[in-house]
Amino acid sequence: MITPIEIVQRNIHSEFPVGMKVPRDSFDTFIRVDMSAPQRINELQYETLIIVQVYARSQGVAIDSFDGIQADLEDMPAKDDLVSGWMENTGPYPFPDPDTSEHYRWQMTGTLYHTIL
Repeated sequence: MITPIEIVQRNIHSEFPVGMKVPRDSFDTFIRVDMSAPQRINELQYETLIIVQVYARSQGVAIDSFDGIQADLEDMPAKDDLVSGWMENTGPYPFPDPDTSEHYRWQMTGTLYHTIL
C-alpha cells in the first residue's frame, strides 16, 4: 500500500530534496510533506489533508518554490492513477519553525482525494 505522503512526494518534481522529516544534514532548501489521518469517503476512496512545507535559507527561494509545487499538485489527477482529485485549501504562507533560525519556512495545505488499492 502506498501512503498519501508517498503519492504527493512522487508527484512533486523539484530540484530540492522532498521528504517527510526535516533532514539532519542541513540542506539550503528542502521540501517536507506531512498529512492528517485519511478519511474514508466511500469503499475505495479517501480524502487526506496534505501539508507541504518549504524550508529555505532565502525567503525568496521558499516562496518561489511553490510555483512549481502548486502546478505539480494540480496536475496529479491527470498524471497519477491513485489520485482522483486535489483541492488547494491554503496558498503559501509564512510558518516559522521555532527549532531553526537558519531557514525560512513557508507552508501550504490541500486535500488529496485518492484511492487505496
